[in-house]
Amino acid sequence: MIRLRPLTLSLLLLCCAGCHHKHREYSVFTPTKQAEEGAPQIYSQTNQSTFKKEQLRMEVNGDVAFQQGEIVEWTPEAWVRVTKKVGRTEQEALLSEKDGLWQLQIKRDAVLVPDTMENQPWVTEVIKSLLPETAAELAEKAADTEDVDELLGILDSVKTVSFDSNKVTILDSIAQKEKLPEAAQLRVAQLAFDDLNFNSDQMTVLLQLIENPALSKRTIKYITSRIDNLSFESDKSQLQSALLQALLN
Repeated sequence: MIRLRPLTLSLLLLCCAGCHHKHREYSVFTPTKQAEEGAPQIYSQTNQSTFKKEQLRMEVNGDVAFQQGEIVEWTPEAWVRVTKKVGRTEQEALLSEKDGLWQLQIKRDAVLVPDTMENQPWVTEVIKSLLPETAAELAEKAADTEDVDELLGILDSVKTVSFDSNKVTILDSIAQKEKLPEAAQLRVAQLAFDDLNFNSDQMTVLLQLIENPALSKRTIKYITSRIDNLSFESDKSQLQSALLQALLN
């Protein structure tokens, strides 16, 4: 039995969220099943290599709310079940809170028995492999990578990010990248128009993108074709002026 306050576990899992193994390909994990009220959310991953097939799985009781890799709500009697399977070997654990105490139980011979996180480090490994990364971590990864496919993968993950402010953090970081590939430029512009709900956020990302020296004529053409999607005439005029300046440069 682990005597941890809920905040302590939240910080533990938040810290874990960014610690990915280098051998894993980049990905952001989201529930494979949309949770109904009271139903578990399921996070899963399969890693394939020459030597083994590793399957990781995490089920989250409906009362546990995750947001950007952090537990934001954990109500009494809630639980997280984690499973790791390599070949025919399977490990299963249940992390739960009861009466203000965190409990870890490991399944042995089909029976759950008490244990500790220190004795079972694989439990933490599964959790930190499957929790979504934070917007700041994604923005940092986007700024550092030179791999086009990885960059496009990060952009694809923007749809799964909570809150427009977090989406802006990622998109703005990518829009500033030197030698930004055209495919990434177009994706940033599309997401700005389609996935940001506030005019100010749309303008922040689009203007940053237009200022990028690598802006392609195709991207300019695309943004021009979408200007009428903006709500305010003042925003349309500002964007048109910025696009004209980009063409002149």
